[in-house]
Amino acid sequence: MIQRTDVRLALVMRIRGGGAALAVLLSVTGIALCSEPQDPSDTTAPPVAPAQQAPAIAPLTVRDRGKYHLKRAFGPEALATSAVNASVQTWRGRPEGWGQDAEGFAQRFGMRMSRSILSNSIMFGIGAATKDDPRYRRSGRTGAFPRIGYAITRSFLHHDQHGKAIPAYSRFAGVIGSNVLTRTWYPPGDDRWDDTARRSAFQLGSGVIWNILREFKPDILRKLGR
Repeated sequence: MIQRTDVRLALVMRIRGGGAALAVLLSVTGIALCSEPQDPSDTTAPPVAPAQQAPAIAPLTVRDRGKYHLKRAFGPEALATSAVNASVQTWRGRPEGWGQDAEGFAQRFGMRMSRSILSNSIMFGIGAATKDDPRYRRSGRTGAFPRIGYAITRSFLHHDQHGKAIPAYSRFAGVIGSNVLTRTWYPPGDDRWDDTARRSAFQLGSGVIWNILREFKPDILRKLGR
């Protein structure tokens, strides 16, 4: 049973179709560019000023952007989100065409990771063209509610080269595009357009939780004495 599940997981994790080929190409390009251990997703960037204008920081190079999206596609956040999502959906029996056993979990986990790879590949390409900066910058504000409100808005905003907040076009394209490309990979009954819209909305909304954690991460670590 374990061998069969491993095989199914490998099959589900394969990236299929023309859109998937783009994902593989961009991911391999990012890997080739990643020759230094620097972590561009570090959240220690200067905090954002209250007037929506962020202090100038070094812009993302192509190499930095590649490393950022590789971490977002394969890093702890992606693995944790995929595992939790696959566990909940396996417990719920959604999609119904996939079982509620280890094999069903593997299928759901593989699908979620495939969407993560596609989403970050699209973001990489569009972000490189528009030169937006998807890195989260802490608010520098005081009080829980102002900071939470800021983190929520930054789930839908990026920064341009001058630190000005702009709509997160690359993220919207990555999330929606990856869900459209993987729509037909789901079993019948879960491959409708309304299912695609629901999955896209959920994926966009999940960014809110992660941004709140990024905003309060230094405070949490200080409380833990780290």
